[in-house]
Amino acid sequence: MKADVAENGSGHFWLRVDREDKKMGFFYNMDDKPVIKSEWQSYEFTGKVDADAQQIYFGGFLKGEGAVWADDIKLFERDNEGDNWRPVTIKNGGFETAGQNSNAEGWFTGPVEGYKYAVNLSGNNKILEITNNNSAAQPDPSSITITTSVNYKASPEPGKVANAQLGANIEAIIPIVLYCTTEHTYPAGSTENLAILRKEINAFLTNTELPIAWRSGWAMW
Repeated sequence: MKADVAENGSGHFWLRVDREDKKMGFFYNMDDKPVIKSEWQSYEFTGKVDADAQQIYFGGFLKGEGAVWADDIKLFERDNEGDNWRPVTIKNGGFETAGQNSNAEGWFTGPVEGYKYAVNLSGNNKILEITNNNSAAQPDPSSITITTSVNYKASPEPGKVANAQLGANIEAIIPIVLYCTTEHTYPAGSTENLAILRKEINAFLTNTELPIAWRSGWAMW
């Protein structure tokens, strides 16, 4: 990977392990060592895949203005520490095949307003490029659409949830059916505890500089 970014901009690679019962396992997004250099460099990290792992998601994103490039994405596995690493096949890991609108075939990208994703030539190789040259570009919350495969004509079981990936490392988990009585959902809420919680949140927001919005362009790999 390499990057050409403005001040406070950076490129990132991330990987997340999803476990049974909507639990999250290993997660890393290079927050402690983002890509900011303009020379090609290899980046790697290791993590544990739990025995009950269901899916592994990985990808990259550009934070702020500039550009980030990626190529030759590889994944390896081993059973025990000390064993030799075995390569895991990744479809189009070298971005040699471009799909519709020059996006990388087999990869999911954006969309996020102001960011562009394309497979471009670099010498004799094809690479993935994510760019943003618009300082005013921000994701429009009103444009976010959540789609699910839930059949609302049927009666889902209590505890059923809908999942939607809203962005890099941002996932919505929405309950569809909740246990309830004739008067309220279960367990019953406490107005006293709610008042205490609101007071604590207001005090925290008053005394803390808390970022509540951000901008990023991302591609899921």
